[in-house]
Amino acid sequence: MQPRRILVVEDDAAIRRGIADALAFTGYEVLQSGHGDEGLRIALSAPVDLLLLDVVLPGTGGFEILRSVRSARTTCRSSSSPPAARRQTASADSASAPTTTW
Repeated sequence: MQPRRILVVEDDAAIRRGIADALAFTGYEVLQSGHGDEGLRIALSAPVDLLLLDVVLPGTGGFEILRSVRSARTTCRSSSSPPAARRQTASADSASAPTTTW
């Protein structure tokens, strides 16, 4: 089985390297970019299992990268809301279902 591939887009090199090193150490294949435009290009062209995006980037911002990937890959699922918001949405959708705790 191939390792899961994660794309890290972060303009702070030290943070990006730290995240990439930690992920690689645990067995993930890590792609990296320090610029939003390059990150978008990689996200659209390379098969990745997870995107870790900074919000404020030079070039294309993290939210715009997310929107572009989601529209280009219709099977892509996203979790861009905080856990508390997901809990509230889940409990509002079904009053009889138990609330998931995170």
